[in-house]
Amino acid sequence: MSEVQIKIGESGNGDFIIEENGERIALMHVSIHGATLTALHTEVAEQWKKHGLANKLVEAMAEYARANKLKVKPLCPFTRKIFERYPERYGDLWEGAV
Repeated sequence: MSEVQIKIGESGNGDFIIEENGERIALMHVSIHGATLTALHTEVAEQWKKHGLANKLVEAMAEYARANKLKVKPLCPFTRKIFERYPERYGDLWEGAV
């Protein structure tokens, strides 16, 4: 399984992608505007669920956000759940967290 690929266009829209044998098996769609990265949607191919790929995408997105000094707005329900579950890991990134 390949590592997470990051493809962000000049418009600020892009994806964190995991592929297997050239096939996209997991994706997180994001949008970056100013100093905020918004996690919009995460999906994993049915046969790859329960392999931790969505968590891998969240971790890669968090590393990217920290490296680029961005705050994260977790609109994606899965990403929001992970941010809520692990505030010690992601609390520094969460825009608007209490």
